[in-house]
Amino acid sequence: MKTLIMFIMLIGTAYGQTTYSCYYKKICVYDDSTKDYTTCTTAMEYNQFVISKDNKTIYHKEDDFKFFYTVEEFSKDSLGTLNYIVVDEHKLEQAYQFDEKKKIITSLVKTKETNAIIIYTVKSIY
Repeated sequence: MKTLIMFIMLIGTAYGQTTYSCYYKKICVYDDSTKDYTTCTTAMEYNQFVISKDNKTIYHKEDDFKFFYTVEEFSKDSLGTLNYIVVDEHKLEQAYQFDEKKKIITSLVKTKETNAIIIYTVKSIY
């Protein structure tokens, strides 16, 4: 299975997919008392995001976990930042922002249990 996924990613890269490799992740949880994302933790952790050429799907690999997202909304602002509203296989909605100039990916995760911002530091884009 792992070989198949790597093969698909290799073929996809040849046909225009964009891959973001990240090595640092910062998670900030919303604090109701301060009305801000103040409680943060940082981890050195490998993450990879692959965006399809047509911007309709995003594949996210984090250590041993794999996530597939369907893009519900896509926009590109005047600074070139890519903005996505995605839905995962459990129908949970998340917002992603890919900023190639600052080399960061920001994710807003809001569920019944948590409200957090996750910031990934991008090491390479190919």
